[in-house]
Amino acid sequence: MKRYNLFLAILVMVCISCTKDLAVATPEFNVELQTLMVKAGTAAVFNFKGNPDMLSFYSGETGRSYEFANANRKFESKITLLFDSQILDGSQDNQFSVLASSDFNGAYDLDNIHAATWIDVTSRFRLASPADNRVLVSSGESQVTDLFAGNKPVYLAFKYITKPQTLNGRYNLWRVQNMLLQSEDEINGKVLVMNQAGGAWKMIQSSNYEANRGSIITNNITFMGNATNKDVETEAWAISKSVSAVTKTDLGPDRPTSIKTLSDPTLKNYSYVYTKQGTYTATFVGINANLNQTKKEIKQVPIVVSP
Repeated sequence: MKRYNLFLAILVMVCISCTKDLAVATPEFNVELQTLMVKAGTAAVFNFKGNPDMLSFYSGETGRSYEFANANRKFESKITLLFDSQILDGSQDNQFSVLASSDFNGAYDLDNIHAATWIDVTSRFRLASPADNRVLVSSGESQVTDLFAGNKPVYLAFKYITKPQTLNGRYNLWRVQNMLLQSEDEINGKVLVMNQAGGAWKMIQSSNYEANRGSIITNNITFMGNATNKDVETEAWAISKSVSAVTKTDLGPDRPTSIKTLSDPTLKNYSYVYTKQGTYTATFVGINANLNQTKKEIKQVPIVVSP
C-alpha cells in the first residue's frame, strides 16, 4: 500500500510538472518604424523588440487589412459602357437605339430576337446628332451595372429602324465605333470586360432590307436604310456575343503574411514596400503556442506613405 501511495504521489508530481511545461506565456514584443517618413516605392522598415514564437503581418492595404482578419471582404463592381457614334445625311428621328438582354437564347434571327426581353438603355448615352456635323461623338461612360444583376450573361445590341422614307424623310447613316465594356472596383481598379472588336457581333436584318446596307467590320458597325425599296419599314440589329461581368464579389477574410515561424531565429526587423501613397495601419500579430494553448498579442503602427 505504501508503494502504491508513493507511486501515486510521483505521478501527481509529474503531471503538475507537465502542466507547468505546457503553460504558454503571452507574447511580449514592440514594433517601431525605423524612419517616420516613408515614400511610395521605398521600403518601410519595422524594428522589433521581443521574440514571439510566430509573427504575421497585415500591411493595411486593401486585401491585406487586419480589419478584415475575421470578416469577409465583400465589394461591388461598377460596370460601365461607352462608345462613339456618328450620324450622316438624313432626317429621320429615333432610328438608333441601344439595348441589352439576359434572356436572349443566342439564336440570331428576328423571331428569337423578338421573343427575348430587351432593356432599352439608349437614354443613358449621348448620341450623335445632325448638329455634330458628321463627327464621331463619345457617348460618355455610363453605368450599366443593373443589366448584370445576378451575374447573368448579357447580350448587347444596337438596333436600327428605317420608316418609309417618302412619309418620314431620308434615312440617317449611323456608325458605332470604339465600344468598351469595363468593370471597376476597389481591388482591381478598371478592367476591360469586352471591346467592340472582341464582341463577335452579328448583323440580323428584316427580309426587306437590301443587301450591303448594314455591315460589321472589326471596330465599325454601320447601318443605312434601303436605297431602292424606300417605302417599307426595315429593321436591323447588331448583337454581340453573351458577356459576363461580376457585380458582387466575396473574397473571404484578408490573410496575413507570415514573417516568422517557431523555428526561425529572433526577428530584428522587417521591410515592406508600399506602392501607393496613403495612410495605413500596419498590424503585427505575435503568437506563442503549443499543442494545447495559443496566446496572441497585437501591435499596430500607423504609417503615412508620401508620393
